[in-house]
Amino acid sequence: MAGLGAGHALANDKKSANSAENTTSSRLPPPRGFPGEEKSGNSIGSYWNIAFSGGLLIPTGAMSQTHKGGLIAEGKVGWTSKIGIGAELSAAYSPLPTTRTQANGVQVDSDYFLLSLAPKITLGRNTLRLWISIGGGATIERTEKASTSSHMNNDMSTTSTVTSISPSASASGGIEAHILAGGGIYVSSTYTRSLGSFNHENYRVSSGLVLSF
Repeated sequence: MAGLGAGHALANDKKSANSAENTTSSRLPPPRGFPGEEKSGNSIGSYWNIAFSGGLLIPTGAMSQTHKGGLIAEGKVGWTSKIGIGAELSAAYSPLPTTRTQANGVQVDSDYFLLSLAPKITLGRNTLRLWISIGGGATIERTEKASTSSHMNNDMSTTSTVTSISPSASASGGIEAHILAGGGIYVSSTYTRSLGSFNHENYRVSSGLVLSF
């Protein structure tokens, strides 16, 4: 009888220990994953981007003989799938200075537009995202030429405007830092070369804001 009593007591002690262990485990927080495993809101599924930036446009090659570097503003709209492949539409404008002058020394003013549509590959889904894109579009230059002539001892000024359009190819890459829930900041670099009547090559470097949704 003493042995049976001891056996029951031992069994009761094991049940109490197991019960206490289960209670303690239920109160503990679930195990966390490795650092960096937390997913952001845009890490699952596809998303859209809108970006605005400013920077510098730097002519190179033959274009550097007729144009000077200038400021540029750019806007982008893009879509990225859940596997990182997407597309991007961009438009940029620069009041690009030129080195061309008329015979009377009047400067030739230029408005420079760059349009492109390109497939885009994005690496990374959380805070830092790297991307590259290669595509095509159009280069548009609107030049305004002013001239002065004398007639009956009076100076007369005339202005003529010429718009040139050429297809172009471009390659760009950049890095985005999504430091906020809905976006962040980015820097990018783009090379563009015209393929038509005028031989233009240029680089542009810009930085700005990117919004994701």
